[in-house]
Amino acid sequence: MTVQVAEIIRYKGKNKYMQTEPLQQYLEKEGRSFSSFDSSCWRGYYALWEFNNNKLYLVELVNCLFKNKVDLQNMFNQNQEKVFANWYSGDIVIPTGELLEEGLFGIDNVYERNIILKFKNGILISEKEVDNTL
Repeated sequence: MTVQVAEIIRYKGKNKYMQTEPLQQYLEKEGRSFSSFDSSCWRGYYALWEFNNNKLYLVELVNCLFKNKVDLQNMFNQNQEKVFANWYSGDIVIPTGELLEEGLFGIDNVYERNIILKFKNGILISEKEVDNTL
């Protein structure tokens, strides 16, 4: 079992791993995908995300097959350095604290707490922390 490379989000000034893949909604809608022979990156990419002014942005995208950064301006046909993720609606899960239970390939690991950021069309609508020790 190879642990999968995690998506990263800048949360309160720090980079945190997340157990969510927001780009998948966009790729599925567009009928696109990435390929990879890297057993630690089955989805073919990993990304860096941030949210400013309650909006979710894709900041950096790395193609695992070629080990290079993807040109976001070209991929999204826009002149912005970062991309507003208006396609994404759902929860972003940020695990925190000690590891309680190891999941399959690291994807479903259970930590002491989860920070849940709920987005609708790329806009943060709620934020909560869940205690997984109860």
